Amino acid sequence: MLRLLLIWICLAGHAQAGAWPRDVGDGFLSFSTITKEPRSLSDPMILSSLYAEYGLHPGLTLGLDAGYDDLGQYKAILFVTLPIDAMGDRTKLAFEFGAGAVNNRFVLRPGLSIGRGVTLWQNPGWLALDTRAEIRPDTGDVLLASDITLGVSPWEKSKIIFQIQAGGTFESPPWIRFAPSFVHEIKPGRHLEIGGTAGLQNAESFGFKIGFWREF
Repeated sequence: MLRLLLIWICLAGHAQAGAWPRDVGDGFLSFSTITKEPRSLSDPMILSSLYAEYGLHPGLTLGLDAGYDDLGQYKAILFVTLPIDAMGDRTKLAFEFGAGAVNNRFVLRPGLSIGRGVTLWQNPGWLALDTRAEIRPDTGDVLLASDITLGVSPWEKSKIIFQIQAGGTFESPPWIRFAPSFVHEIKPGRHLEIGGTAGLQNAESFGFKIGFWREF
């Protein structure tokens, strides 16, 4: 339990804006597919996900996280993100609360995100930590997950993202993977993401990711 809690706190799946709220009326939509090495006969090789955010009110972002999670389970979770003004101008902190279903089981998903704009090699970038707990009230099961993300924009229309993903339950050993990606704006407001995954502990050895982002 202590090891899982340390990973949850010290490391940072699928948050997009995270600690940065959407402006009122601004939206974001992404669709991604990951092809990975299955770890068992029942483990799916292809995982697809849909993620959406919309600035509903000043300081209130509404979102949808649907598709397959890191365990190959289907999910559909509706969530809201609320900023917490306690970290100064450059550092952003936000609380997330979501509810929905995973494999047709009701779940609650609280989360906390912290982010900060940084400068890397004289290029704008960001550093973010996103943590969340997926709670099943009927069984008391809890899945902890976190992502730590370092991003940089070396060119005006491109981003390079380095991410460490980690998670686990109280009954199973934690998993950790490295997930770098490259994002390029192919048209105004439309981006193509190409990336991969490499298992570091209790995760698939490799995977390939392609995604499409749409800002509106």
